[in-house]
Amino acid sequence: MNINTLPVEIMDCILSHIPFPQPLLATLSLVQQDWYSFFSRRLYRKPIFPKHASLTLFARRLTPRHVPLLLDLDLSPNANDIDDVLLWQIASALTTATPQLTHLNLSCCMGITDQSAIPLFKSIGPTLTTVALSHCSYITNFSLTLLATHSPALETLILSSTSLFDPHSLVPLGFHTRCLRSIDLADCPWVTDATLLRDLRPLSSLRALRVSRCISVTPAAICGFVADHPWLEEIEIEGMVEMTDAQIAKMSGWRPSEPWRRWGGWWKRWI
Repeated sequence: MNINTLPVEIMDCILSHIPFPQPLLATLSLVQQDWYSFFSRRLYRKPIFPKHASLTLFARRLTPRHVPLLLDLDLSPNANDIDDVLLWQIASALTTATPQLTHLNLSCCMGITDQSAIPLFKSIGPTLTTVALSHCSYITNFSLTLLATHSPALETLILSSTSLFDPHSLVPLGFHTRCLRSIDLADCPWVTDATLLRDLRPLSSLRALRVSRCISVTPAAICGFVADHPWLEEIEIEGMVEMTDAQIAKMSGWRPSEPWRRWGGWWKRWI
């Protein structure tokens, strides 16, 4: 059987078990038109940018034909090269077709602001399930509100080590997201007791919360949050030195006894 006669779906399944390096995928996609349809899917699914030139080339040459192929965009390894101009260029290219992007990682991209984050979230929001904004020091409530409004399928949100949000910036999540299972707020000085007890309370789908070293959160708020969320499976509160054994025991009494709840790992974070 000629390999070129195989359906695209079968060919794609076969190729998914072969670890092609990205340069080889680019070369193979240029062999002929049929091979382009096979290998370009793999090439654009989760692109890697070994240097700044490859990143700028990607932003400049991202066409409507390629936009639906892009599923996972991780810009954190190139954080020092990312600014508003480059991110806005990528966001503009994504509006030329219907994006299918599910994972977006902008961690440590400290050169971006609301100016580029807002159009990006508006263009790719409906399909997003995972967003990482750790150490994005210049993104504010406006971007987070747009993200919550346009991303109803969001499941994982990482906001650790951010500083420009206010204590009630998470309120839109309760109104617009129904699938959020994990949120990372570690090292966020803007997170307070009210954030946990009021703003996150509507998130009935939440299964994991990380509030390690949140200096404005008290043990009483942690206990209240756990009491209001009996379905919670994991909570990380490293650095909560004021937490007493009595409070831990009380929260443990609120929990189901199934071993898969991972309580052993939970307590170890407190010791």
